[in-house]
Amino acid sequence: MYHVHLKITGYTWTHVAQAAMWCYHVATMCHAQNKHMGPGPQRRFLCTVLRSPHVNKKSREQFMERTHTRFVYATCTPSMAYVFMALVERAHIPGIEITCQLTRPGTMDCIVYI
Repeated sequence: MYHVHLKITGYTWTHVAQAAMWCYHVATMCHAQNKHMGPGPQRRFLCTVLRSPHVNKKSREQFMERTHTRFVYATCTPSMAYVFMALVERAHIPGIEITCQLTRPGTMDCIVYI
């Protein structure tokens, strides 16, 4: 049995949630056992810019960028794990980055796909 870990990141939480549900349904179609999905950390980047660099030094504008994360874990047989990874790799969801990690229990072997 292989463990498949998916990390799904994006800028809008609705697209991240839809991509996570799609990966969960793909894992169900691949007869994965012990599949579950969970939220990850939400990263926030705040940038402050001067509106006018010459006169008004106290006038500033702030921009914020948030990155939402979800995790999907599944346990599959070796043949189905590779099928599951191939289906997830071929999914091109706009605005979403999926990082796949395939591990074999009991060993330190780890294969990472981006």
